[in-house]
Amino acid sequence: MFEVIGRKIREAFGERVKEVIIFGSRARGDWNEESDLDVMVVLDRVNPEDWDIVGKLSAELTIELGVSVMIVPHSRRDSIYMSALKEGVAV
Repeated sequence: MFEVIGRKIREAFGERVKEVIIFGSRARGDWNEESDLDVMVVLDRVNPEDWDIVGKLSAELTIELGVSVMIVPHSRRDSIYMSALKEGVAV
């Protein structure tokens, strides 16, 4: 599942992707059947149009994987990046 997410994100954003991090309950291993899958896409820069791309990609992956996928774009300058990096799983 994680490999599919990483591949599709890299296809959508190309060389702008610096890291893809799964974080939250699924990364920690304490998820349940109602848990979503939190994905941080670390880009060299975040543009306004990136939100449209992640919205479409989240919907596509949710249907394909059968679990709610929440993708959020960030740059390495964002404070949430450090939190995700501590508890997350890079894919």
